[in-house]
Amino acid sequence: RFAGVLTVASVMICAFATTALALDQTPVSRMLKINSNCTGYMAGDGAVVTWLESDGRSPYSIRAMDVHAANSKEVTIAVDAGGPVVSGRNIFWANAQGVHKTNFDSLETTVIVPCAIEGEQPFRLSVSGDILVWDYYGSGLVEGLHLSTGEKFVISDDGHSNEPDVSGDWVVYTKTLTTANWAVNGDIMAYQISTGRTYTLCNNTRSQYGPSIGNTGIVAWQDTRNDVYSHNIDVFGSSVWTRKEYPVATDIRNQTGPEVIGDVVTYGDENKPGGYTVVGRDFVNGQTFGLFAPSLTSPSSSWSGVGGGGVAWTKNRFIVDGSGVGRTESNLYIAYPAQLGQLTGSDRYQLAAAASRSAYPTGAQHAVIASGQNWSDSLSGAGLVATDSAFLLTGKDVLPSCTAAELRRLKVTSADILGGSGSVSSGVQIAIKAILAENASVLGVRTSASTPAGAVNRIQGRDRYAVAALIARRVAARPDFGGTVLIASGTGFTDAVSASPLASHAGLPVLLAGPRGLTAGEMAALRAMKAKKVVIVGGPASVPAAAVAQANSVVGKQNVTRVWGANRYSTSSAVAKYGVDKLGLKWQGAGIASGSVFSDSIVGGVLKGKKGSVLLLTDGRSLSPDTAYALRKRRVSLRSADYIGGTGTISRNVRAQVRAILR
Repeated sequence: RFAGVLTVASVMICAFATTALALDQTPVSRMLKINSNCTGYMAGDGAVVTWLESDGRSPYSIRAMDVHAANSKEVTIAVDAGGPVVSGRNIFWANAQGVHKTNFDSLETTVIVPCAIEGEQPFRLSVSGDILVWDYYGSGLVEGLHLSTGEKFVISDDGHSNEPDVSGDWVVYTKTLTTANWAVNGDIMAYQISTGRTYTLCNNTRSQYGPSIGNTGIVAWQDTRNDVYSHNIDVFGSSVWTRKEYPVATDIRNQTGPEVIGDVVTYGDENKPGGYTVVGRDFVNGQTFGLFAPSLTSPSSSWSGVGGGGVAWTKNRFIVDGSGVGRTESNLYIAYPAQLGQLTGSDRYQLAAAASRSAYPTGAQHAVIASGQNWSDSLSGAGLVATDSAFLLTGKDVLPSCTAAELRRLKVTSADILGGSGSVSSGVQIAIKAILAENASVLGVRTSASTPAGAVNRIQGRDRYAVAALIARRVAARPDFGGTVLIASGTGFTDAVSASPLASHAGLPVLLAGPRGLTAGEMAALRAMKAKKVVIVGGPASVPAAAVAQANSVVGKQNVTRVWGANRYSTSSAVAKYGVDKLGLKWQGAGIASGSVFSDSIVGGVLKGKKGSVLLLTDGRSLSPDTAYALRKRRVSLRSADYIGGTGTISRNVRAQVRAILR
């Protein structure tokens, strides 16, 4: 589960037993200590780390380093500033002039949001993907910014809001009110960026504060409902989807500083001897495990934080040197748990829309739209989305509101519909065309008789095999087509969806084989595409020997490869390995989907290909042995993964099994 433990500015890499829950902090590399206070730490994409540093007399400075680069040195980003957060190689921070962006490599700094309130500077910052959010010290205003467009938006201007944290489409923050007897009461709020709606997650009569949100929508915060004189601060949690409260850590004494990675809440626990212990608690199965235990032989303390997938904590101790002068020595540590996220929606159409938002946060030019009610026409469509194309699902007779909303958000001006009117009706096609024409008008896209506004192309044939041949020709017509063609079964969906990340990543045509092999139309397409290599996806029971012989006759036996396993789950692992070995895909960020639910797996497969990763199928009730083996074998590479679908398709039992392997 952990790729390593580092002391920032030392870069101390620590060895540990893979079966142990607590980390062994024996240094195996060079170590340089930060002899000052470190706080406000954040790791960006597991590489660039930034923190606040001060000797207690001078203003805070923002320091940073690349913990992955050889011989990386600390650099000063800014002085008398605060709130540093990291996205990629960029560090965002604030001072009285506003919000700034500094590139770690060039140290070039620009003001991206001038201070909007005279005398009050941006204070706490948080960043996720294209979204940066912040509050203002003392004003109760929380704002956000779309980094790609520079569009600023208000999250809350009620005069009582602060402490924002963002992940994906959601921002959580604290709404702080002072009661008649001067007691402070903080509520935990959630704001959905795409809808502009605000929800209350917790409004207990005592104070709640310091919310953190992970990429699965789980939220955790500090809670004083059981507190007596600051000796019993607890951690509670909720989800932006269910909005139900759950106690996370309510032991005697304090549990503080909750941060969320995927479905794990980390926090500092004062309930152990020797100082704070950094603890993780799995929000799904309730399992608690130690991340860091302080030395029991010297005074020390630690508390948890997170950024870019890293759990961070400081370890402090008071030192008196030979001249009798005392100082506090503070070292910053970071560990990298496997991040287990989730892509979900209330139904298959919402799921596809969520995947589209993830793949194209700033919009797309084109959309590929398939039936969400049957899978036959969708199997070959993954190759069409290799360019700037979103993949969405629709009902046969009704265009779902979430699909319509996503088409408008994407501002696409053209689309392909997969299948005939038996799959997607003419009424739905008309509705799609109207939205695309509206988008073209908003964007000022010039149109002509040959390229009308709202151009919708329907790819249809007499059966799935004819549709596959037509789609394959379209994919192969692109100038970057390299000559590789995939052939999968047309009588079942699992092998084709396992191959969908390969198709959407590399732009590969997909032909479907029936019980007797390829149809005459598909053979004609294979020749017309001037294929150079064929990859058969699935074993002889899925793709018959006749299809292999047909492929041999076109590209030569030496250029035909069969990738398969004993069942759908081992086949998906074999296909993923092929994608990593031959096409440049990565294990990191893999999708985990049910091998029984077509809509989740095709949506997840297309998305993962767009993001350069792979898809693994499993039984939704219990982790399939072949999938478990694949996860164990690549656990070092799998620093992050996403469940495709909710717990109704990927059960809590499967999630617990996956986490046990990747821990």
